[in-house]
Amino acid sequence: MSEHEAFVACRCYRDGLTSQPPVDPKLLDYDRFGQIKPAGLYGMEATEDEALWQWWESKACTHEGMREICLIWWAEKPGIGVIKEALDAGQVPAVTEVLERGSQFDSAVIIAEPELAASALIELQAVFDRAKGDSERHLLDAGYGFLELRNLLSASVRTGNPVVGFYNGSSLGFAP
Repeated sequence: MSEHEAFVACRCYRDGLTSQPPVDPKLLDYDRFGQIKPAGLYGMEATEDEALWQWWESKACTHEGMREICLIWWAEKPGIGVIKEALDAGQVPAVTEVLERGSQFDSAVIIAEPELAASALIELQAVFDRAKGDSERHLLDAGYGFLELRNLLSASVRTGNPVVGFYNGSSLGFAP
């Protein structure tokens, strides 16, 4: 089943925390999403490309697919409480931008660069801090994807990589 997902690439290769890649490291580079990719479109044999894919997917580091976090995520404006009020009042412009960028896509798109993620995380935390009562906080934490959003934004700030949204039916692997 195909779904919309969001992820943040890990920093394991940059930080020297991966196993040895199956190809010469000089043949590797980073794409705009912070993922490892072949440095050029050509120059790798099919067997090297397959070996690199297998390494990247499951053997490179402790993260599946070298992603710090990857989850099903729909960026939708919630219809409840303090979050809706903050969005409607324009109190959370960074969160609003993240939600707008992440609301519709058929292929890979950067939802938030690390700087935007940091601003949105601060705004989101301020909204959580203003939540009134246990039931309101429970709704904020449990529903409408805001806990997931907080985790994605935190991972972006921590790794320095962007939050990327993609439709997993689009076969996103090594992106240009």
